[in-house]
Amino acid sequence: MIYIFTWEKLLIDREVKVWYERFKQKFDELNIIKIKNPLDYDFNFYAQNLLWGWLFSTKKLIIIYDLPASAWDNDKKDLEEYIYNICNNIWKDNIVLFVSPNPDKRWKLYKYIQKNHNHKHFSLKEGDIIPFLQKEYWDSLKPWVIKKLIEMKKWNFSLIKNDLDKLFITKDTITLDDLDNLTIEIDDNIFDIVWDILNTNYKWAILKLRDLYFKTNNFYLLYNSLVSNLRVHFYIYKLKQFWVNSSDIKDYLKLWNRWFLVDRKNNISPKDLFKIYKNLINIDSQIKTWNLISNDSLGQMYALERSILFVKG
Repeated sequence: MIYIFTWEKLLIDREVKVWYERFKQKFDELNIIKIKNPLDYDFNFYAQNLLWGWLFSTKKLIIIYDLPASAWDNDKKDLEEYIYNICNNIWKDNIVLFVSPNPDKRWKLYKYIQKNHNHKHFSLKEGDIIPFLQKEYWDSLKPWVIKKLIEMKKWNFSLIKNDLDKLFITKDTITLDDLDNLTIEIDDNIFDIVWDILNTNYKWAILKLRDLYFKTNNFYLLYNSLVSNLRVHFYIYKLKQFWVNSSDIKDYLKLWNRWFLVDRKNNISPKDLFKIYKNLINIDSQIKTWNLISNDSLGQMYALERSILFVKG
């Protein structure tokens, strides 16, 4: 039996946990294979585990993450092709669960599973969002805060969850003031800052970053929003490299009301965009390993500015 879980990662993770626990109780944890990084294993490993059962076991649960791969994850395409070619021969007592929130729908493995097996698309209807958030966050998120956040994000659960993840990095309880800061940052300033970066107006971007930092006094909120927004543009560029059309890009990246970003022109070179994005990602590891000049918020802001200003260096 073959299954694929797609779309909302939080909901997928919960369902995978339920499957894992039920299977463990009924059969044994030794009968479960969980593959977090598919490229850690060679084709022979997949042949042995997918095509054959175990001598002393009637059932085996094999959970494979990030396959089918996303459109910009080209490294897994050879493995995906191999698994597609052996799918019809998977051992009858093996349960194979593919966990892929945003798979490339153009590739054969996804099409094969969707057509011939079991595809579960995890999403929340508008009426389910409020009860879900109340149950998930309890006293950390008051009803009036939930109401305002939903109004801000137009009932878009993915955007709501992304913003909450950013806020809970540094907060135990979210207030209306926190949402005001979030509104300032995401709806206006960050968008302008990213636009300056994409048009190589680096000094203006730095000045705006400094001003925004002193308004919010929250480096991690600023950093994560900047990385998140630049990541969108980086993925747009990579998807265009693979000749993905604009409509599919908007769908893959869940751009919603930001659909216009796909076709918007800018001046930055792909090389410099990748360098800035890479520099920003490296800041996180530098903070965790205490490799910044200073690990306080001002030192972190200096690293943030440096990652942009020295793109040409």
